[in-house]
Amino acid sequence: MISGFIKVDKEQDYTSSDCDAIIKKRLDVKKAGHIGTLDPFATGLLLIGVNEGTKMTTLINDDKKEYIATLKLGEETSSLDPETEVIKTKDVPDISIDDINKVLLSFLGKQQQIPPLYSAKHYQGIKCYHLAREGSKITLPPIDIEIFSIKLLEYKKEEKTIVFSCEVSKGTYIRVLGKDIAYKLNTVGYLTALRRTKIGNITLENSVKVKESTKDNLLPMTSLNQDIKKVYTDENLAFRVKNGQTLKLDEKDDYLFMMQEETLLAVYKKDGHVYRCFKGIRND
Repeated sequence: MISGFIKVDKEQDYTSSDCDAIIKKRLDVKKAGHIGTLDPFATGLLLIGVNEGTKMTTLINDDKKEYIATLKLGEETSSLDPETEVIKTKDVPDISIDDINKVLLSFLGKQQQIPPLYSAKHYQGIKCYHLAREGSKITLPPIDIEIFSIKLLEYKKEEKTIVFSCEVSKGTYIRVLGKDIAYKLNTVGYLTALRRTKIGNITLENSVKVKESTKDNLLPMTSLNQDIKKVYTDENLAFRVKNGQTLKLDEKDDYLFMMQEETLLAVYKKDGHVYRCFKGIRND
């Protein structure tokens, strides 16, 4: 059974679940699941765990994500992206590069953000985008987010578009950030394009289009967690690990990859003075 990760460069109009299904079919595997959903209009880095790789998704540091966004000024859609109709228009004032930079920098730091109703969040057990399509006007409670960096890349005055990059905390909605930037510029706006370029320390480098993916693109399960230490086992210790036994090890790390040669047997987690099996890995 093959297991690991595929770094997909998602194309526009595919859902993240579409990509899971395509990977399952192309690689002929039983399980595939992504980390960090991308909206259909968005492109860029999508990490997909394959078979036992789906067990490793919680270990990947996705606290920070990087994006490049294109913000159209003067119009706003109900979903804040190109997927729905324009519901608001407003003149775009004569703004300068300095004006835009000042507004962008005003978003740096910790803050609260109200998630869009067009999202996969749940409200009373129902996915919010279903409520949005039914015309619901509920407002979701704000969430805590952080903008670590934000930078203007281009202002196309004639086209009324701003291209910016940003590094944000997990759970930040760039569509809402774009809307809020437009409001601070005394107009309205929505995102016409969004590209994710980084998750944690994982970049788009060597990613593959989903319909071009093969088993050759499969990355080892330990490859995206470079900060987790590998512990190589002898035959006796490997037997204990395969049976999920609690271990006393002279280690200090919170998590350990327990290896037999270059095969991952299990992930162990520190619990007081011992290590307990956190994720057992099938290698049949």
